[in-house]
Parts: sequence; C-alpha cells; structure tokens
Amino acid sequence: MRLFIRILSAAGPPGRGTQETMDTIRCQWLVHDSLGNTVAQGESDAADILQAEGLPDAEGLLADPDNIVILVPSAHVAWLSCTVPGHRAAQVRRALPFAVEEFLTQDVETLHLAHGPISRGHPVRCALIDRQLITDWLAHLADCGLRPGHMVPDACLLPCDETSASVLLDDGEALVRTPEDIASVDTSTLASVLESVRASFGDADEPLGLQLIGGDLSESHADHNGFAIRPTPLEGSVLDFLASRWDRNREEVNLLQGPLAPVKPSRASRGGWRSVAALAALWLIVTLGVLIAEGYVANHRADAAEAESTDLYRSIYPNERRVPNAYAQMRAKLRQSGAGTGTFHFLLGKLAAGTVQGNADINVRSITFNDSRSELTSELWLPGYAEIDALKRELEGQGLAVDISSAEERDEIVRARMRIRLSEQVPVP
Repeated sequence: MRLFIRILSAAGPPGRGTQETMDTIRCQWLVHDSLGNTVAQGESDAADILQAEGLPDAEGLLADPDNIVILVPSAHVAWLSCTVPGHRAAQVRRALPFAVEEFLTQDVETLHLAHGPISRGHPVRCALIDRQLITDWLAHLADCGLRPGHMVPDACLLPCDETSASVLLDDGEALVRTPEDIASVDTSTLASVLESVRASFGDADEPLGLQLIGGDLSESHADHNGFAIRPTPLEGSVLDFLASRWDRNREEVNLLQGPLAPVKPSRASRGGWRSVAALAALWLIVTLGVLIAEGYVANHRADAAEAESTDLYRSIYPNERRVPNAYAQMRAKLRQSGAGTGTFHFLLGKLAAGTVQGNADINVRSITFNDSRSELTSELWLPGYAEIDALKRELEGQGLAVDISSAEERDEIVRARMRIRLSEQVPVP
C-alpha cells in the first residue's frame, strides 16, 4: 500500500507560517495497492485522512515512511541545475549553496536545499523551498500522525524527454515540465510560457512534442509555437494521473534530505531485525536437522558394518565367546598368521592381502577351512569377472594354488566361490 497526498493549500502564507498558524492543510489523497490500483481516495484536511471511511490498513501505511508520498505545489519550489567543480561528492555538496545563490532572489540561508545524484563533471539538479514553510508542513503532518518518506513538487511527475515537454491543465492552473524546468503558472500566461519553453529547446527542424493533459489548445496557437500537440484526457483526478506515474518516474529530487530526512520508527527496525533473526534461527534449525539425520544414518551404517564383521568373525572362530572388537581381534589373528602359527591363518592373511589390492570393491561373504586338506574356501562378491581374474593372479603370484569352483552374475554383482591352498613350492608355515 502507498498513500499519496497532494497539498492544495495551507493556512499561513509561504515563509511566514508557524506550527501555531498552520491549523489546516487542504489536500487530495488516494491509496494505491501493490498493483497500482486505487483502493481509496478523497479530499479533506490532512487531519482527517487517517479517519476517512474506507481507508485500508492505516497501521500498515504508517509502519514505514516509504509508504507516504507528499506532492507539494510546484509554485513554492525553485527548480534549477548547476555545475559545481569538485573532485568528491562531499565537496560538491558543500559548494552547492554558494553555486545556487546567484539564481535566487531570496536569501539562501532561509531556504532548504535538496539535490539529485551528484556525478563529477555533470550538472546537479537542485530544488529549493522556504525552510519555514516545509518545516511547518512536516510539523502539521506529524501532528496528524503522518510521517512521509517522500516529498516532491507535483510537476516533477509529469512526463517529458529530450524532445518533448508536457502541460497539465488543472482548474485555471497549468503545471509545466521540460527536461530542465518545472513550473506552475496561471493559464492566462500559458501562451508566453510556451514560447519560452519552445525557445529553451533551441532551433529544431521538427515541431517540438507537447503532451497536453486534461485540456486542449487551438490549432493556430499550436502552429504558432511550433508544437506537435498530443492530447491526453484525464480519466480521473490530477492526483490519479500523477500517482500513476510514480513507479515509472520516481522523484529526481526528494525534498526530505539532510535534517528533514525521514527516520524509520524503532519498532520497524526491531521488526526487521526480528525477521532476520527468525530467518537465521530457521536456517540453524534446518542445518542441525540435516546434521542429526546424517549422523543417524552414519551410526546406523556403522552398527550394521560392525554386526556384519562380528558375524563373520564368529563364523571363522566359533569357539570365541566374547567379540568386543572384531576388527582389532581379526588384525591380531592376521599378525599371528604372519608369524607362521598355522596354515589357516597363513592362507587367510594371503586372501586378506589380495582383496585389498587395487581399488576393487571385494566383499568376503563367508570363509570355510578344511583342516585335512589344508584348503581355505571363500565366497566372494565382486564388481565383475575381471576382478576375479586379478585376485586369482595375485594369489598365484604368491605361490598359492587357486581354483574358481563357481562364478555367476546376479543383480550386477559377480558371486564367486574360490578355493586356495598351499602349493608344493610353498613350505607349510
């Protein structure tokens, strides 16, 4: 939601008003939703806007100054551009009051100066308004519960480009905008104003484009001034038209700068931080949940592997009652095999060494030892037949006799049965 307020009149003449004398501000107002549609509008004193019937979500409008836009009469604003030397934006900003002083008839110390973007070597757009007047406006609006985030001259929202200007006719008043100027004039002086506008564009072969909003001019008057007029009827109020251009033609100069810059309420800041904190907390909870889930899966897999190792160990050594650490106990048995304590441990050690050669994933499913034949039979699961041949060559290279009694592929796994025994060239350990 966004609330637009166009100031029409205020008690107390410009430059002389005070908060005590400015009892009312007559204005037009309307509210746009997020799609730019008008959901409420009216004309009243500023003090009555928040109590107007049909005004939606007043609390939401007041939560952020960015939601409130004030359009002030352009007749109260001096609008000009000037080039100021300086290497840094801060230098240009400090020099602006002295640069604009030569264009003014009023003491610059009594004026509030706002400016557009500062770019070295380019003219700076400036807007000046009586300091007391704008201070009184803001004080009265604050008393009415309205703290705006934007305050702009109404004419600056009119369309224009480098080859065209625009005029909006409004009940005896004409708002004028060119690429360099804005003005509010009486319609009785519009002819001379248009002559000045045409001259400001210099010599051109083609007629100057002029968008005429809310009225018409005689054809002879248009030809005389060298304009190609494009009439644009007003389908609603003047404020409807100006507000509709807000997102397409955001203010070039916001009058609320320096000491008049809007300050967001602390509750809005706290609300923003609360949103950030809530998002961070949610992220932390999700991260912890993922870590806990991964830890649970890892523990489950470790428990399954440990149980499988224990079962394999018990199948090899059925007489051992306690198996607190099958891996450590198996390593101890294999170290014993290296010392030559028996044919079984010797063959088992050779098989274990052969299965860890290379990168093949070889799963030993069962082991059987025939003591009378000094033969070790193992059931293996391997990725493919090539791994069987590689393991067979590895064991035969160590002087063992190797037989593959069976091998078949099932579910993309080769299941093989292998018998190994000592050859005649290898002495019995």
